[in-house]
Amino acid sequence: MFEKHFLEATENFYKSLTSEAFAYLDCCPYMEAVIKTLDEERILAQRFLHHSTLPKIENLCYKVLVNEQLEKISLMCKDVVQGELLKDLKNMYILFKPLNNALPILLKEFENYIKKLGMEFNVSPTVDPAQFVGNITDLHTKFTQMVIEIFSGDGEFTISLDRAIQSIVNYREDPKQPPKISEKLNRYIDILMKTRKGRTEAEIEAQLSKSILIFRYIDDKDLFQKYYSKMLCTRLIASLSFSMDLEESMINKMKDACGYEFTSKLSRMFTDVNVSQGLTKRFLEEMVKNNKKLEVSISVMVLQAGAWPLTAAQ
Repeated sequence: MFEKHFLEATENFYKSLTSEAFAYLDCCPYMEAVIKTLDEERILAQRFLHHSTLPKIENLCYKVLVNEQLEKISLMCKDVVQGELLKDLKNMYILFKPLNNALPILLKEFENYIKKLGMEFNVSPTVDPAQFVGNITDLHTKFTQMVIEIFSGDGEFTISLDRAIQSIVNYREDPKQPPKISEKLNRYIDILMKTRKGRTEAEIEAQLSKSILIFRYIDDKDLFQKYYSKMLCTRLIASLSFSMDLEESMINKMKDACGYEFTSKLSRMFTDVNVSQGLTKRFLEEMVKNNKKLEVSISVMVLQAGAWPLTAAQ
């Protein structure tokens, strides 16, 4: 009997509080005041009431102070997200998390904001493949950290982040044409494999890892594989790769992401080159052993049919 009257009195108290003391607070100060009030109620309930009453008090406070004021708080959601007001974002998350009808509002604004930032990279005529990869991976890193620090690693925000990045990566300028990401990312990887530009292999390896992060979000991975196969073919046959270790590392990264079948032809191409180099080396050693000289330099390439993106005429 006491509990029933106590809860009714508590509800009336907080309704009067929202209509009087809290009524003139802007959204962000209001959220701070509510969180402080919730903390104080928990302390009092734990100290003076039966433990079974605590969740009832919490539900009551959320109902009156948050759910019934949800329209007011939600009006500021977009500004808080796009302003990256971290303290207010965390407060909003704390208040919205227990309410099934509130958290989707924050999730939607979070996802839309990431999309907005990412689409600026897609439509900018000055962003080259290297900048695009850097921008997207930086965006991913930044908001992954936000999910961890502000949203307590909440999986729903990770899903929203993934959806946003996937939307950015698979953006189509022309709905009738495939996204440009497969070509763009392959051009970037091709440059990394061909030109060192004073970078160490460890630095290039880090850049390739960034490429794989974006690769994981590509919807049409078969199209990516076609581009990759053609560019790898050119690099291997023309000996344009400055590091075969990096080539092998990239193939292994894709295998980890998509499985053996996805990279089987790429692996066979790589194996063919290694076998061919071994055959050439043994042939030349045999020529030296037999005191024979060649008038021209020679390099043998033995390629498996079906593994290379080449026709018989080529």
